[in-house]
Amino acid sequence: MLEKWKSKLIILTGIIPLLVGIVMIVNVVTMKDDVRKKEPDHHFLK
Repeated sequence: MLEKWKSKLIILTGIIPLLVGIVMIVNVVTMKDDVRKKEPDHHFLK
């Protein structure tokens, strides 16, 4: 049982930083999109 908990903890400690990184990347991308929307961009029309 302890081995299973250890593996679960390792997975969690590996996933949490990944999720934080993904959230940060998404925030940066959405910020860039907001900046792009202020100036005309042909890519958004497609």
